[in-house]
Parts: sequence; structure tokens; C-alpha cells
Amino acid sequence: MTAFNHSSKFYVRSNLYSALRQFRKANEDINLWVDAVCINQDKNDPKALIEKTAQVARMHEVYSQADSVWVWLGEGTPQTKETFQFLKSILNLNTFEDLIKTKENPDKWYLLVQLMRNQWFSRRWVIQELALAREAVVYWGTSKMMWPDFADAIALAMTKYQEIKDILKLARKKCLIRQDVDIPEPRALGANTLVSASSNLFRRTDDGHIQQHLVDLEFLVSSLFLPFEASEPRDTIYAVLSLSRDTTAQTDMIHRLSWPKALHPPNRTIGSLFSALLSIFHYFLVPTHQDQAPALEEHCMDDRLVPNYGKSLTDVWADFMEYCIERSQSLDILCRPWAPPPRDLTWREALELEKAAFEIKSAQQNTNETSALKGTDAPSVPIELSRTVSKKFDGTLHVKGFKIDTVERATGRVLDGVIPVEGLKFGGWRKHPSTGEYPDRVPDILWRTLVADRDLDGMTAPTWYRRACLECLQHTNADGDLNTKDFKDLDDTPDTMKTFLNRMQAITWCRRFFLTKGKENQAHKSKPWYGLGPRDLAEGDLICILFGCSVPVVLRKVATTECYNFIGECYVHGMMDGESLPPRQRLPLSHPYANVGGFTLV
Repeated sequence: MTAFNHSSKFYVRSNLYSALRQFRKANEDINLWVDAVCINQDKNDPKALIEKTAQVARMHEVYSQADSVWVWLGEGTPQTKETFQFLKSILNLNTFEDLIKTKENPDKWYLLVQLMRNQWFSRRWVIQELALAREAVVYWGTSKMMWPDFADAIALAMTKYQEIKDILKLARKKCLIRQDVDIPEPRALGANTLVSASSNLFRRTDDGHIQQHLVDLEFLVSSLFLPFEASEPRDTIYAVLSLSRDTTAQTDMIHRLSWPKALHPPNRTIGSLFSALLSIFHYFLVPTHQDQAPALEEHCMDDRLVPNYGKSLTDVWADFMEYCIERSQSLDILCRPWAPPPRDLTWREALELEKAAFEIKSAQQNTNETSALKGTDAPSVPIELSRTVSKKFDGTLHVKGFKIDTVERATGRVLDGVIPVEGLKFGGWRKHPSTGEYPDRVPDILWRTLVADRDLDGMTAPTWYRRACLECLQHTNADGDLNTKDFKDLDDTPDTMKTFLNRMQAITWCRRFFLTKGKENQAHKSKPWYGLGPRDLAEGDLICILFGCSVPVVLRKVATTECYNFIGECYVHGMMDGESLPPRQRLPLSHPYANVGGFTLV
């Protein structure tokens, strides 16, 4: 809308259309901010990129200062009202316990699980929208529920999720619900992840205002929000900038004026004095209102992290990694699969790129023909496409470290919870050659590797895991494979066994077991190393220690070069606590790693 064009058609998607129809009122103005409408999204408009970059940097202001944030889950279904009523009944703790104990209403539990998988909860920007909101309301068709009540109901349900799964599985056996009903794991439920994450981002005052940010950007991007998707890969970082504690800085509780601008030299001193007087005037004379949220924090952004949609994707990734390495003094960001691949071009974008390339090629030919007539050399015409090479990062990273050993044998990936027999044999689980019987004690190297020597809380694995592992190994199939799903879901499986199985599944899922060559020479002799590597591990890969990484890593040499591909982190039994590093020297005659080289990663 402009002063010269008071009305026009504006095309929106069906979901926004249904939301606007639901929210509008016949006799009352409704003031809304909708990103898809309020920010220019036209990819053909050269000004759109500039506008989007500027507006995204201010999104935290929009959501933190809005009177209310409305969560629109869609038009709803015939069961929407029933689902919301069931959520409200969960908030009554006495009713909730009865619902679990009686194992009734499997259809309602199923509706709740389906709600938690709603596509809205998988969007990355919703983290900021909810976390910064003063007030949030969840709308699903004509039904609505305040976000705090909605979040509490989801959190309560997740405390009994194993019991809920048992109710649904029993109902499926009795044909009370469809046989093809999928019962997902907690990590697949977007609403669960969002509720647990958004409630732990800030420390707030009693009236809900943010007092302190609690989480670093590196953790936000690489660990906490992996299930959330972003249609624009750069938003993997940009969507959470305003939530981290290291990209924001607390001020002195004074609401700073946004309109004064610094004066240019030679009046810098006068300008500083004028700004100070304005701050004092504002502090003592400008009244504050209870309904106005105090600006407790002001963004203090590192230049490398400032949203810029015109920056190449490779440079966005490189700047973020450089920032994390400098801040944490660690290379662990390399080990975390946080960066999504560049999205595929739509048919329209591909057509536009093809057209642009054709026009540039035609212009090149015309220039060549003109230059030939004049007898001059034709200047080259650069092709600037969206998939250009980075302007800053050359695609390599040199790191210090050393090789431990080479992978000699590797199993296939652990698929659908089935641990292959080869992986068990690598860890020492073999029949006795004379008796044909398995040992009555599981080797330490095996059971600790199966759980990465940690329990569900990240503490050192308890010794009773050995007994649970031995019980599991009594139930291998005819081929010797261990299918962890075969007896994990059985009603008579002890809870301790389920605890061990949950940890084992989480660690081994889609990974490969491996055995290294070992070293046999006069200077040093060692047995092969046994461990668990990433899904893409292959025979011939190198197990290495990189200075700055808290775990061993897998590297693969690039043919005909001195460079290496970074494959991923790995667990190697006996190498997780610095055992491979040389002992400290009593006399500081020389640095123990003075002659250590390194690797160039690509």
C-alpha cells in the first residue's frame, strides 16, 4: 500500500488466508504483524534483500514488544475442540494421574501425540517468537489456549510418555486404534522440544520480563534446536541470535533513547556531553508505565554474526565457526552436524538462473564481436549467481593434531536398532572355540562402547549396565544380531533393561562399529582400537586426535592431495580421557607437542 495506491491484490498462502479470516472482526480493527506480509518477500525485487536483512535484525523487538503473539496451528479438525479439552484436563494433576492409571482414552492420547507433531512446531523462527513473547495464545481453528497452560500440559504429558506409549501399543493390539498408527520417540515431537527448550532460555522477573539470557549461541545452533527446520539455511543462525547470552549484553536498566545520533568530529566531545544530558533527562523526567516493558537488554552483535542475506552461505558458516572457535577456544563445533545443506533451487529459481546465464553469455558474445571489429581485447564478464564461491573462506582449515591408527574393518550402519554381530565380535563377544558357549561376563570394552561409557544424564555409566547388557545379549537372533526393538517394547521387560536399551539405541543409532589395524614395530606396539564411528566411516579412514577437540575424530585423505575430509567424531574405548597423549615431562625441557604437525581440512 502506498499513498498513490490505496488498494491492490496481495496473494498469500492458504494457511495465512485461513488465519486472517479467523482473526478478523466485523466491527473492530485488528492490528497484526505478519512476517509474510510486513516484510517484502519478493525475490525479484532488488530492494527486498536489503529490507529483509534490516527487518530480521529487529525481529526481537517485534515479538518482545507485541501485546500478544498468536500461534496459528491451522484451520483445525473435527477433533480440535476435544483435543484442547483433553489438554486442559491434564492440568488437573489428580485427573492426570487417573488418566494414566486407568489406561483409558487411547484415542485422546493419540490426538495429543498428533497435535505435538504439528508442522508449526518444527519451524525454527517459532523459538524466538515464543521465547520473547510477553503473552502467547495458541489458536487451532476456533479453539484457543494460553501458551503457559499449553506448555504445562505438554510437559506433564512427557513425564509419563513411556506409559502413554504403552497405552497406545495396547490399544493397537486390541484394534482400538488403527494398526498403522506410528508412535514416535520424544525427540520426534516438535512441541515437546519447543516447550522444554523455550522454558530454559532465560531467567525472568515475576511479571515475565527477561532478566538474563542463559544459553550460548554455539549450543543454541548446534545442540538444542537440531529438530527445527529453516527454509533459508542462514536462518539456522539468524533465528536464534537474539536468544543467546553471548550476542546480547545487559545494560544498566536504563531505557536508552533510540533517536539521538552521535555527532561527527570535531564536535565529538559536545556530542558525548549532549547524549549524557539526554540520558539523565530521560532517567529522571520521563515517566515509566507498568504496562511498558523495560528494555533490560541491548543487542551487542559481533560483526561476523550480523544478519546479512546478501552474504554467501559459505561465509555465513565460516564466520559463525570462527566466532565459536575464538569464543570457546575449542574445535568442538567441527564435530556437531549443525549446518543444513544448501536448499535445492525451485523450478522458477533454476529457470531464472538459466535465463541470467544466457543473457550474460549473449552479452559476452556481443562484446567479443564488437571488440573484434575494433581490434581490441574483449573484457571478461563475471557471472554472479546465487551459488558463487565464498569471498572470504577458501574452503580449508588447518588444525594441529596427530594420527592414532587406521580403520581396518568396519560394520554396516546400525539400522532400526539392529546391532550387527560383527560389531559384537569386534568388542570381544565370541563363542568359546572348544565349548561353543558365550562367556558369562561381558567384556568392559563392549558394554561401555555400546553406551559410550555414559548414562542417560551424561554421567559415567553405572556398573549395573554390564548385567543389563549380558541379559540383552542372551536374546540375539539366529544370525547373532541384537535387535534392541524386539524386547524393548515387551510389557514384561524390566524398567532397568529399558533404561539401558534407551541409552544403547541413542548411542548406536545409524553409526558403525570399527576395529583399527594396531601398530606392530620395534618402537611401539599396540593392540587394535575398538570403537563406534559416524555413519559415513569407511575402511582406510584415520582415527586422529585434534588439539581443541574433546573427542577423537575420523579423517579421510583426499586422493592426490595432502588434504583431508572431516568425517565426524567417534568413540574409541580407552582413548576418551587423554590416554593417547604422552605423559607430562617433569622438566620443561621442550613442549611435548613442539614437533607435532597437523591436517588441512577441506
